[in-house]
Amino acid sequence: MRRRSLLLGLGAIGTVTAFGTALSALPPDTYPSRPIKIIAPVQPGGGVDLVARTIGDRLGPAIVKRLNDEINRLLESPDLRERLSSEALEPMPMSPDEFGRYIGDDIARCTRLAKERHIEIE
Repeated sequence: MRRRSLLLGLGAIGTVTAFGTALSALPPDTYPSRPIKIIAPVQPGGGVDLVARTIGDRLGPAIVKRLNDEINRLLESPDLRERLSSEALEPMPMSPDEFGRYIGDDIARCTRLAKERHIEIE
């Protein structure tokens, strides 16, 4: 499981780095005028979090939308679905806002469960 997480993290870093490099070639006036939120569902201070924070201010809504649309399109591919299924993974295409709500709901569920079961972090 750690290997899969590491590989997914490295893939995310590579993807984000590639987009950051592509963005640096754009003229400054093409950047969006307002900040966007990047959700990096990993521990703070980790590699993915560091990369997300480093280039986060350079990503614009149009790029995030295009990236999300492409990823969701790829997740609809029967070949990819079959491959993910063979690894016990289920694709869940969603928008960035939906993903944020999903992660927030999952954190709330886990927090509630930990309180009910009297689980404490040591």
